[in-house]
Amino acid sequence: MKLEASDRVVIIVGAILLFISAYGIFGVSQESMNRSGLYPLAGHVDSVLGDVRLRDPEKSHYVDISPNMNVYQSDRVFTGENSKTVIELFDSFTLSLQEKSLIIITGKMGEPRIHLDHGKFQGQLKSSQPVVLEFRDKEMILEGDNSTVEVWSEGANSYPGVRAIKGSVKVKIEGKTHILKEGEKIQLEGKGLFSGGLTVKWDKNREKNKPPSLNKKVSDTSQNSKAKVRAVEPNATVSIGTYPYPKRKTVFLHKKGGVIFVAPKRTCDRPCHLVIFIDSENRLEEDFDRGQRPIAQMSIGQGMSGWVEWTLQEQGELPLKGQFEVRPHSTDFFKQALSGGKPIEILD
Repeated sequence: MKLEASDRVVIIVGAILLFISAYGIFGVSQESMNRSGLYPLAGHVDSVLGDVRLRDPEKSHYVDISPNMNVYQSDRVFTGENSKTVIELFDSFTLSLQEKSLIIITGKMGEPRIHLDHGKFQGQLKSSQPVVLEFRDKEMILEGDNSTVEVWSEGANSYPGVRAIKGSVKVKIEGKTHILKEGEKIQLEGKGLFSGGLTVKWDKNREKNKPPSLNKKVSDTSQNSKAKVRAVEPNATVSIGTYPYPKRKTVFLHKKGGVIFVAPKRTCDRPCHLVIFIDSENRLEEDFDRGQRPIAQMSIGQGMSGWVEWTLQEQGELPLKGQFEVRPHSTDFFKQALSGGKPIEILD
């Protein structure tokens, strides 16, 4: 059978396109395989707020990260001002990296190891899995039974500090074990430039450092707080148009403060737990029974400016999450919200 010239051209072009397609698919999968092979998978990104970037060891520049992106051993994760991210290290540790921080993930799946270059992170320790914190040429092992821990460092040449936010935390370093009760913290200090040893500075003022109690109707972190949050009584009359409220990324602009209601959904189908953070600080944790409306009231002070995040966890369901901004009513903040296409609400 003879083929016309036009038929031969179609066949040749089709073969070329098929080759290019196959090569592209192979190239992507091969790149993924190479990275997974050279640098083991460590976890994935759970949530992102603001300017958060990642750099893998095979590249010389940082890229923006997004939820559900995988992270690998040797990845660097950076957060900018007013930014944070939650990273789940598979089967072992979930950490919340706070603003202006940099970590290097030095472990792999099931073996959490973190190098904190500078900044701060919080995370929940599992009873079956210790977390190794690397700094300078040393290691610190953190253990706890579903305890929440906070770790900070002022820079690459400084020593880290550790605080037990919830429950007790066991800190092992240089063959010694220190047990922090809830609210206590320690700060490591060097003995000398060439000694290589460490001293441990304790702060056992638990009342001063202890976070707000859980399941209270009113929760405030300090006397000078610019925003107070409380749960609304179940039978209170509060009119909410659509749920969840506020809409994601809403910007509230205020002149002298005001009131904002946070209502993730109309009612809880199962027992649920509401948590509200203001600039990464825990301001409210409240339990609601089945059939109750999960709603909280924020009283905004005149100087309030920051990010608010909430999480509603129902038994057996994936958590609902939201975030919004509260800013002074100025031309600059109004233009920023408008240019970003964000919903704007003006508080009286």
